[in-house]
Amino acid sequence: MLCLFWCSCKSPHFAIPAQFDAVFPFYEGIAPAKKQDLWGFIDSTGSWIIQPKFKELIKTENGKVLIVLENGDHTEVTKNKESGEWEIKTPEFNKIEIQTASGIRYIEKKGGFYILVEADGTPISSEYISILYAGEDLFVCQKNYEGQQLIHADGSTLTPFYDEIDSIIQYGRIRFREDRKYGLLDPAGKVILEPSMWLLEIAGYNIACTIGGDLELHTDQLQKLSDWKFDRIQYLSADRWMGINSNTGLGTICDLDGNQLVKDIFVSNGEMKYGKLPARNKNEKWGYLDHNGKEVIPFEYGYTTTFMSNGAAIFEMKNPIKGWFKGVLDTTNTILLPADNYDEILYHDDGIYTIVQGKSFQLFNEKFEPLTKKLRRPAEYIGNGVYIVYKLKTKLEFESSNWYTGRKGGLKISREGFVKGIYSLDGQLLVSGNDYNEDDNPPQCNEGFAAAKSGKRWGFVKCNSHKSPD
Repeated sequence: MLCLFWCSCKSPHFAIPAQFDAVFPFYEGIAPAKKQDLWGFIDSTGSWIIQPKFKELIKTENGKVLIVLENGDHTEVTKNKESGEWEIKTPEFNKIEIQTASGIRYIEKKGGFYILVEADGTPISSEYISILYAGEDLFVCQKNYEGQQLIHADGSTLTPFYDEIDSIIQYGRIRFREDRKYGLLDPAGKVILEPSMWLLEIAGYNIACTIGGDLELHTDQLQKLSDWKFDRIQYLSADRWMGINSNTGLGTICDLDGNQLVKDIFVSNGEMKYGKLPARNKNEKWGYLDHNGKEVIPFEYGYTTTFMSNGAAIFEMKNPIKGWFKGVLDTTNTILLPADNYDEILYHDDGIYTIVQGKSFQLFNEKFEPLTKKLRRPAEYIGNGVYIVYKLKTKLEFESSNWYTGRKGGLKISREGFVKGIYSLDGQLLVSGNDYNEDDNPPQCNEGFAAAKSGKRWGFVKCNSHKSPD
């Protein structure tokens, strides 16, 4: 078991003193910090490596922070590999290499636009705001105010501009949309089906479509194949798909030709993950099926969910005395967390579980070892090793009678939630409720540091990793 540290201090223990107006998390050994309305960059000692002189920063999806210049261009702070000095330079767009039958092609960014070029750098397309590779030597390219068109790797334009072209080829067809209606293209850009369907999904070698109402199975030439109605489809594997009627919860597994292989499967809104689909049998028991409709995890549960990214799923069991219990199982039907009267089990993408039981809140790693003590207050994990604890305030107010609704007046009790404090997983206070401002960037634990606040100023405390032990 992990040894838990719990800090009872009423203010953060700063490693880098609270002296900044705002900060971003550490990334590659440096952190952006703001003073007197200007941004600069500090190292892990709190020393400036780039003095404050920038008005605006933006954060990329991977955590990198870019500087926004007055002309709208972006630059970044990087370390020179030869001198070891930090410097500001324009980030390079990593051009994307695509191997095609016409040779190597690159998607390059130039002046805020993307172009398609040959291996020797010769442009073979005009400028677009985006270029996506769809496979089979085809690229979906988009221009502002014009829409999307299909380009071949040899540089030829295959289609005019449409409102939307899917960037995936399914069984030799591509769905496209024009004037809010869907149609089909072949890989040469030729129209197979004019845009005439309000809804259309590619279902194997056929299509599920409608001009209004439920989907029905048709050929690409709109020849109706059956009276079977459903409202969504889900691919179970490369050669199996399921049509689902959300009103009845019944699904039917079909092959690519549209032959109905397994009918009347009770399903939820769950999806096929790790080759397993949550489903229910006629005895009201839940388990998992494979893409052929074969039972692969026995129907022995009160309810089962889709497997999560970590290969675990939540199940429910009926306790004859205490009602519904929840637990966690894996893809081999091994119980990871035995069922108990948990009110809520949540999994977060960074490997943390939130478990709520009664009035207690607790965080666990993927081995269900506790990362925090049990909290007897409402709380919420916000990611990146940080959680918020709330306090409830009760108000006693007089409410007047309302003749329109017939509601009688009198004293009414209301409760509101307020931030009590923001903490790292090792129990350190990062932001007290008195210092909390909902416009602040939420603190994050990264590279051994977490942003922390005192009054209106930000600094950093040292924090421990929250990853599960090996």
